[in-house]
Amino acid sequence: MRSLKLIFVLLIAALSTASGIILNNRIINGDCALQGQFPYVVSITENDRHFCGGFIYNSRWVVTAASCVEGKLGINASLNVVVGQLNAVILDEFEQKMAVDTIILYPQYDSAIKLNDIALIRVTAEIQFDYVNVDFILYEEVNYRNYSLVMGWGAFFEGGVESVNLRYGAVTSILMDASTKCGSFPITEFNYTTTICAGATITSPYPAASPCQYDEGSPLVQDFVDPDTLKAIPVAVGIFSKNKMCTYTSIDGVGIYTRLSAYDSWLLYTAGLYTLNNRIIQGGLATQGQFPYVASVTENGRHFCGGFIYSSRYVVTAASCVEGKPINVLNVVVGQLSTITPDVNEQTMVVYTVTVHPEYDNTTKMNDIALIRLTAEIQFDYVNVDFILYQEANIKNSLVMGWGATFEGGYESVNLRFGAVLPQALNVSQKCGSFPDIEFNLTTTICAGPTITSPYPGGSPCQYDEGSPLVQDFEDPNTLQGIPVAVGIFSKNKMCTYGADGVGIYTRLSTFDSWLRNTAGQQPVHPASAKEYLRILTPAVNKLRS
Repeated sequence: MRSLKLIFVLLIAALSTASGIILNNRIINGDCALQGQFPYVVSITENDRHFCGGFIYNSRWVVTAASCVEGKLGINASLNVVVGQLNAVILDEFEQKMAVDTIILYPQYDSAIKLNDIALIRVTAEIQFDYVNVDFILYEEVNYRNYSLVMGWGAFFEGGVESVNLRYGAVTSILMDASTKCGSFPITEFNYTTTICAGATITSPYPAASPCQYDEGSPLVQDFVDPDTLKAIPVAVGIFSKNKMCTYTSIDGVGIYTRLSAYDSWLLYTAGLYTLNNRIIQGGLATQGQFPYVASVTENGRHFCGGFIYSSRYVVTAASCVEGKPINVLNVVVGQLSTITPDVNEQTMVVYTVTVHPEYDNTTKMNDIALIRLTAEIQFDYVNVDFILYQEANIKNSLVMGWGATFEGGYESVNLRFGAVLPQALNVSQKCGSFPDIEFNLTTTICAGPTITSPYPGGSPCQYDEGSPLVQDFEDPNTLQGIPVAVGIFSKNKMCTYGADGVGIYTRLSTFDSWLRNTAGQQPVHPASAKEYLRILTPAVNKLRS
């Protein structure tokens, strides 16, 4: 079959050259890839001929576009996934040809307009990684400040045949909203929460390019900087779905890519975890019931701040989140992991009133705390939806969680994430990180930064994490078991980073105990364990309020 493919490709090349088309390695820009440059990209073949791209998710699963494999479920025997390949004709040293076991399309894929254009392919045997020429790739939210690379064996002119060599080129993602079109596509074919709009760029050190036929399913890749090693880590942010034409000089070359972060829950549920821990900018993904007290505060249905459940009618958040916001655009969502996929225990609550602390200073963000009262009672199951008690902070490892951006200047995260931080033991003469003295008060705020001593991955909260709780385990001296308690709420940091600018200021909840109780009343106790909670926490609460 490879010899027939070689004859076919040579014939096409001869005819094209005779007709005046120079089939060199760059027609509509892009370059040929080198061995090991993109070890995660795969070729999906039908009857041994490439027709779509994809990337390695883990040793048994490959991600591609649903438009590539829809309708091929009944003829799996003719499909294969080829990894470790550079040349589609010459057998590469590290090449592995994998038979297809299962194809799973995203359930809401719309073949008419190619929305939710994502699918998973399960191979019959384990992909053998050497982590140089064959490797998986993590996925993450797109960074609109960085260029991206797209690669594949697609045609290098409109209407051409697939390329013999793996090629790549640079594109840039375009920041969109619900009212803007992507390129020359109608507005109904682009959804900014589930797709990425990207076109050729001239700001990259790599040649600008436009993906073409047979590049569908190929990954859109960006570099993220590892804060520990300062080395660039490639991450997939999208998969190529479609463009109007193979051109990098007109609006018709602007393409639509499936936004991978929007499908995180489905990917994890269907294909399981990554081969390695799913974390890029540190932090980790929360699991169902891990943080049942955290809340998402939304504006017109979109997450913008965090909070925690104080009682069945009240949620605590940051004053900086809700000051000046019209109540009719606000909601509180509890029992949620994913902001896109509805969770079984999810409840969307209407806001009745917002009470900002009377001494909140919006210049320095001092006294940055507010209470949101809901129009109806939150329904607790005490597993996936629960309240959390608050307590004085200790100098010990803490967790902060939320749907904040995963990099400076990014969008809110689709999934609930968490990371470990450590409150700092400061005195009245010391600053918090790079903040001036007037922005930190030892009695009303907590200073905390990323930690490496926690069993959980260190993290730095980012935009859209404001209002989220800072949580510690309060240890029962009798059973030595930990009860999670909120000790602060995230107010601000300078940047989403792990240096001095990443150290954050949190509102110290214990300072505002009287205001919280006078405004929202006493916190409840769990009906099944009220005596146990009171036995453990009453001495500490009495000390706090003495």
